[in-house]
Amino acid sequence: MKYRILRWARRASQAFFLLLFFYLFLKTGFFGSDELSPWLSFFFRSDLYAVGISILASRTLAALSLFFLAMAASTLLLGRAFCGWVCPLGTLNALFSWLFRAKKRKFKKPPLKYKYLLLLIFFVAALYGMGLGAVLDPLAILFRAAATAIHPGANFIAEKLSRLIPALSSYTLVEPHLFYGALSAGLLLLAILLLNLVEERFWCRYLCPYGALLSLLSRANSLKLKIDLKKCTKCGICDAICPASATPFSGWKPGECYQCFRCHEVCPEKAIFSEFSLRKNPKAQSLNLRRREVLLTAASSLLALPLLRAEKRVLRPPGATKDFTSRCIRCGECVKGCPTGVLQPMGLFYGLENYSTPRLATELSYCEYDCLLCQYLCPTGAIGPFRPQTKKMGVARVDRSICLPFAYGQECIVCEEHCPVPTKAIKLIDVETITPQGKRVKTRAPVVVEDLCIGCGICENKCPQSPRAIKVYPL
Repeated sequence: MKYRILRWARRASQAFFLLLFFYLFLKTGFFGSDELSPWLSFFFRSDLYAVGISILASRTLAALSLFFLAMAASTLLLGRAFCGWVCPLGTLNALFSWLFRAKKRKFKKPPLKYKYLLLLIFFVAALYGMGLGAVLDPLAILFRAAATAIHPGANFIAEKLSRLIPALSSYTLVEPHLFYGALSAGLLLLAILLLNLVEERFWCRYLCPYGALLSLLSRANSLKLKIDLKKCTKCGICDAICPASATPFSGWKPGECYQCFRCHEVCPEKAIFSEFSLRKNPKAQSLNLRRREVLLTAASSLLALPLLRAEKRVLRPPGATKDFTSRCIRCGECVKGCPTGVLQPMGLFYGLENYSTPRLATELSYCEYDCLLCQYLCPTGAIGPFRPQTKKMGVARVDRSICLPFAYGQECIVCEEHCPVPTKAIKLIDVETITPQGKRVKTRAPVVVEDLCIGCGICENKCPQSPRAIKVYPL
């Protein structure tokens, strides 16, 4: 009876944290105030895997928080309960497995070692100051897909329906933004969900690097599974029903157990129970990792990862630290919260080290001068504190060969009018130019005062020329 209650308690916990995740997701943005609560990024501030990589890569404890310490303590005490009771992506995998349960088919199951070797590669990358391991963080995968694909798609559909059915106009969401990384983020989430058709929670069992880290931390947890051998009939039901790869009867793997208590409930003889104990469980199996595999993976990573660096200068969010790529966990919080949609996740064109980190896409939009949202949303301090008067992202430059006043003698003051800097970083000067028709004319033309320019990109965004006659470049 008590394990049935625990089963429903676990389902209630999964539903609560999944709804909480999407509630915080929807609340991530501008709703009348720039100063946001740290609770909005609660899931990422308590993310042992992504924050751990950020701390190791940046050589700083700036990302450390009480949320992180509480999650570490609960993992050491209760084991990998996060995967079975909290993880939103784990809940979606479990739900997808239940809704679209595949027929039982025999296939050669992959070994559990690959997620540990993947974890090793990412931690070696962190030693080089590369935080790219956060790309496969399950929380970031779900948030990025929701921010760049699912939410904009829902906005687009709601907008179209409101035009067809005027009565729905009051229910439309915010203006949809387009994101460069929408396709890859959406396909990655879809692939993870479809893998459940092969085996229940395939991603969680064999590929999730966060799960691998929790497995390592859970091997000495205090909540031990025990089997009463006097009652056990060796039926093997517990192994067959296990949603993880913990195999309670044939060799319990404490690091793989989600503490779901499913095996306790289905055991016909009620021979399985759990208790708190500091003693090592004699039935617990060790990791199936060979020393040669570990050394070969580590050595290959040490040699190959430096070759993957791409020194490309890009426009970063305001307040971005010098070690931005080391601190950034690619969570997508700033991308989702940006009210103008200027923050865009980067693709592989900018190098593996920069993949999924945000950049200022001034060709699409601009950074609002008074907006401070991203610094409050960033869970690791990759975007440090700044004020509108102090933020400096890049510098604008005028291309005189296509600028209307310089190249054609036509008056145009659009960029100067829209410059948000109080003292105006774009000044108008009197120039004399020759038009394409050969006429000599006098007009006013824009020049950029680089010391005053903050690189917000509104001048580029509002420029009437195509291609734009003024562009923002990285510092």
